[in-house]
Amino acid sequence: MKFTPPKNLFCTSVKRLHLYQCCHLKKLPEELGCLECLEKLDLTGCISLQDIPNTICKMKCLKQLHLTRCRDVEILPEEVGSLECLEVLCLHGCESLRDIPNSICNMKCLTCLTISYCTQLKKLPEELGCIECLEELSLTFCTSLRDIPNSICKLKRLRRLDLSYCNRVKKLPEELGCLECLEELSLTDCTSLRDIPNSICKMTRLKRLALSGCRQVQRLPEEFGCLECLEELDLTGYKSLQDIPNSIGKMKSLKRLDLSDCHQVRKLPEELGCLPCLEELDLTGCRSLLDIPNSICKIKCLQNLDLCGCIRVEKLPEELGSLECLEELSIEGTAISCLPQSIYQMKDLRIYGLSGNLESNDCFFPDGFF
Repeated sequence: MKFTPPKNLFCTSVKRLHLYQCCHLKKLPEELGCLECLEKLDLTGCISLQDIPNTICKMKCLKQLHLTRCRDVEILPEEVGSLECLEVLCLHGCESLRDIPNSICNMKCLTCLTISYCTQLKKLPEELGCIECLEELSLTFCTSLRDIPNSICKLKRLRRLDLSYCNRVKKLPEELGCLECLEELSLTDCTSLRDIPNSICKMTRLKRLALSGCRQVQRLPEEFGCLECLEELDLTGYKSLQDIPNSIGKMKSLKRLDLSDCHQVRKLPEELGCLPCLEELDLTGCRSLLDIPNSICKIKCLQNLDLCGCIRVEKLPEELGSLECLEELSIEGTAISCLPQSIYQMKDLRIYGLSGNLESNDCFFPDGFF
């Protein structure tokens, strides 16, 4: 489709222009830059668009630029950083994008930068940390990206950082912990990542931390428990991880802990019982785990305990029945053959995996237990 703008398109009072899913649009007119009052330009789904005209850099009032799924766009205008009022820049799914202009670091009002699924992008601007108002940065599925610039540690207002599936990134900046306002950090399936910097323990506002699938990481920082505001911790698939730091007991706000498929973990710290807010504990597939610490019986808010596939666990703590909030217990695929007597007082508890595990001669079930 050849773009033929109506005569009144370039009226200086136009504030929003939506060309959503114009799938056959290959080129934009140079005159687009004449829209001096434009605040939002949405080119989402313009999958045939090949170039963004340089004149776009004249839009001094532009606050939002959406190039989502503009998969044939290879470069952005060099002076895109002159969009001094831009707050949101979305490049999600720009699969052919090879480079981010250094001038982007001049965007002093930018709060949200999405560069996810830019699979050809190999590097980021070195001075990315100069975007001083940035609050959200998503680099999900940037599968060619190898390095995260150290300057990122200067983003003092950053609240959310998503590096999920950046599977060529081997190292994170040592001073990552300087991101003092960070609330969410996702490193899901960063399969080449070798360690987690100790400075992460300084992120005192962090609420959600996803480290699942980081299969080359063998240890967590000893002072991990300093993340006192953490509510969700996902360590799924940490296949090389052998120990959980004792300091985890300091995470007083933790509500969900997922250790599923941590194949090398043999023992859980006794300090696990010091997690007063924990509601979900998932140990699915921890096939080297030998036992469940007695201290778990102190977690009064625990609602869900999943031991499915813990093939070496033979028994449950005797005082498990003191977990008065426990609603679901899964023991399928474990070596547990008998339940502790204390569990029979828990009338609302749903137990999964009973029939395949327990011998009727070993256990007594009172009326109404099931």
